[in-house]
Amino acid sequence: MLSSRKFLLQTTVLLAFAFLMGCAMVTPGPAPVTGFIYTGTKAPGFATSNAIYSKSGYGECISILGWVAYGDCSIDAILKNSGITQVHHVDYHTRSVLGVYAQLRVMVYGD
Repeated sequence: MLSSRKFLLQTTVLLAFAFLMGCAMVTPGPAPVTGFIYTGTKAPGFATSNAIYSKSGYGECISILGWVAYGDCSIDAILKNSGITQVHHVDYHTRSVLGVYAQLRVMVYGD
């Protein structure tokens, strides 16, 4: 029979693991891929018929433990901040570590 102290410790560890597991995740783009321990992926967003581009910009959104999320990774904000008026293509870069930290970076290329 488990002592009450040992039972409480095991229950606390189990609950902590359950709350932290996969909480901070990013799922951008058409086919998101996430890893349980680490995610570091790049995925295409969309492309237009513009043939060339000379500018790029990015926006980031960050999540910590799935409890706090902040940032502006909207294409509109990226266009304003980078001076892009015609979009060539958009890419997504994701990163997450153990469900504790997750980052979404949206890259916009254009002119």
